[in-house]
Amino acid sequence: MRINRRNNRFSYMRRGLFSYRYMKRNLLVAAATIVTAAGIGLVVKYGEALDHNPAYLNSQTVQTAEVETTSEEVASVDTTVLQNNSTTKKAAQKKTVVAKAEEKSEFDGKFIAKIDDTLNIREEASTDSDIVGKLFDGNVGDVLETDGDWVKISSGDVTGYVNSDYILTGKDAETYAADYKKVIGTVTDDTVRVRAEKSTDSDVLELVAKDTVLPVEKQDKDWVQVTLANDVTGYIAADYITVAESYEYAMTIDDYTAMVDAETQKTTEVALAEEESVYEEASEPEVMSVDESTTEEVVTEAPTTEEVTTEAPTTEETVTEAPTTEETTTEAPSADPSQYDDAYLLACLVSMEAGYEPYEGQLAVANVVLNRVKSGSWGSSISSVIYAPNQFPMATGSVMQGYLQNGPLSTAQQAADDALAGNNNIGSFMSFLNVNYIDTDSLSDYTVIGNHCFY
Repeated sequence: MRINRRNNRFSYMRRGLFSYRYMKRNLLVAAATIVTAAGIGLVVKYGEALDHNPAYLNSQTVQTAEVETTSEEVASVDTTVLQNNSTTKKAAQKKTVVAKAEEKSEFDGKFIAKIDDTLNIREEASTDSDIVGKLFDGNVGDVLETDGDWVKISSGDVTGYVNSDYILTGKDAETYAADYKKVIGTVTDDTVRVRAEKSTDSDVLELVAKDTVLPVEKQDKDWVQVTLANDVTGYIAADYITVAESYEYAMTIDDYTAMVDAETQKTTEVALAEEESVYEEASEPEVMSVDESTTEEVVTEAPTTEEVTTEAPTTEETVTEAPTTEETTTEAPSADPSQYDDAYLLACLVSMEAGYEPYEGQLAVANVVLNRVKSGSWGSSISSVIYAPNQFPMATGSVMQGYLQNGPLSTAQQAADDALAGNNNIGSFMSFLNVNYIDTDSLSDYTVIGNHCFY
């Protein structure tokens, strides 16, 4: 009987499960079972994900705290709040760090002077202390320490104290310094070609010597655009020029005093030269007028020979005044510049114009003269350039005469010799002026060496 029942069950299963008649139903049931199992699995996975989600856990903790009122649950809520506060604080700290990083400036720990004239640098933090240097507008340096309203700074060769109201630091300094930053390029190879375009096949505009300093307009990895004389721009291969940013620094009080004295002397010499020029112009027409009037009288009074004779002393008397004018001019070396060789004459001019300047500044002045000789616009020799009208007015004055008679400064003689040997540190610049008397914004091409701006 057991065997029969078992056989009957197997027979039923075969008819119910594997019968073709019920196959479709059975497949649908199987599919529904699989889908249900998959759904249950997804729900379980989602629940596990929620268990590891901080936001969900926090919300569940808060909900639990609102429903439950036991001391343990209240403590749990406090812990959650503390965790949230800690998270908020860390986020705030992170934002602060990011903000500080964004505020970092190239002028952190540095300064730039913002003044109308000059600013005294004191030896100590007091207006009664000795002045050790001078700052001009746009001069930069390092901030060493702060003492109340005073700041100890270092700029160039000067270290001392200045009032903090007249300097800028950080981002403010960076913004202000944009108008004072100079991008310059220094030629690093002998006789470098300046091309019209960014190509070695382009026309050569000029040849520049090693150590020539030129203003830089733009640059890329292969070419550097520079500005030459007369606002002409060209390109130098990046391999033959180094580019750097530069600012100007403070002057020591000794250098400042020497500069002021030199400028005062120069102004005096110019004034004297102008007076001499006015005197000469006034004297020459007087002689001519006498000659003309005498000639005219000779023509009109021809019948009276005696009158002509009596008028002659007038002409002769006027002529005797002429040596006074000649005597004034014969003392100046311009009457016979050939008695001096080029190197000596050039060294004397450099002594007069840049005797208080560093060697580089003296070399630059010498090259201004040589560049003018090359251009031919002021003459074809050093003497003709030096004594060209209205170019170097003091060349006919007593200071130049003193150097001619007693000899130039040794550094000026060295600068003249080096310039004549081909050492050029200003390129093709043909003019210079004290930096305090020139608006560099009006120049597209210039360089500053010492107290002179060359352009």
